[in-house]
Amino acid sequence: PMSRRVETARFPKVAFNTYSGIYQAPAKPAQVAWMANQNLFKFAWFIEGDVYFSGDWLEFVHMHANDSRDLLVPELNQNERGFPDNWPHWKTCDVATVENHSRAFIPVHRISKKLATTIFQHLVSGGHGHHECLMPGLCQQPECAMGLIAAELLGVVRFRPSLSPNDCRGRRNDTHGKFYHPVKTQEQEKIANHIAYVKSKNL
Repeated sequence: PMSRRVETARFPKVAFNTYSGIYQAPAKPAQVAWMANQNLFKFAWFIEGDVYFSGDWLEFVHMHANDSRDLLVPELNQNERGFPDNWPHWKTCDVATVENHSRAFIPVHRISKKLATTIFQHLVSGGHGHHECLMPGLCQQPECAMGLIAAELLGVVRFRPSLSPNDCRGRRNDTHGKFYHPVKTQEQEKIANHIAYVKSKNL
């Protein structure tokens, strides 16, 4: 099982603090560490705990089974105007430049062992960056390919504000099943906001 203690010991401090994101949770660093150091799977899907899918996850996975790209995400932006002032985490990413920068929203995503290994090696060697920019940023190479999850599977997918569980009830009438993010109760939302505030003060 992943733990903050294990992951902070595995990665340099700046690598862990930037890649883990605003909640400073071990999930994102643990993901690439696990994927890079296993030999069973060429690809793996990762799903955040506040994602709701109104259909069959097996159908979701099968719809992308023949896609060989290294990174599949619901939202991908490349070389946006306004860099670096349009997003506060660009400054953490050591591979983002004015000429070449990418940002992905990844509450649900599929990553290849090849890309996970590249990210893991970059982080343990002292590289750094928020996962939403470093993950696609290290895939901007000819030997790495990235793209979007099937558009018909996207319901409401955003950073904030949260959707309540009631917002997603009855969604099983969606034709293909769609996924929604973030889905939180009011109490979960309060806890998440408090954690983010505390972590930001301790960076």
